[in-house]
Amino acid sequence: MTNLQAMLLGFAFGLLAGAITATFLFFTRSARRLRNAFALGLGYVLVGGSALGSILLLFRISDGVGVGRRSAEHYSSLYAYTTCYAIVTFLAIRAELKWRKRIGLQNSRPVRWNG
Repeated sequence: MTNLQAMLLGFAFGLLAGAITATFLFFTRSARRLRNAFALGLGYVLVGGSALGSILLLFRISDGVGVGRRSAEHYSSLYAYTTCYAIVTFLAIRAELKWRKRIGLQNSRPVRWNG
């Protein structure tokens, strides 16, 4: 496996983990606005599980194709994963903060549902 292939693999897994975080933040806005405990717990599991699971899967695939743990390919895929995950997660959190500011949820009390 070349260095470029290892980097592309890292970018792919970083994008996947960040996309899971962004998808969760987008589709659970109304539930999180109501402070739904199930939605918040699901978020903890999804975000943590996707980040940890994708990095472990990246290591497993890298080991399977013969990339050594202390080789340049290993570190380049790890740095590519970290960079892509950080960028995608930053953009998702930025969109979340803009949404919260737009609806006026910054310093307000939680909305209660009586139904």
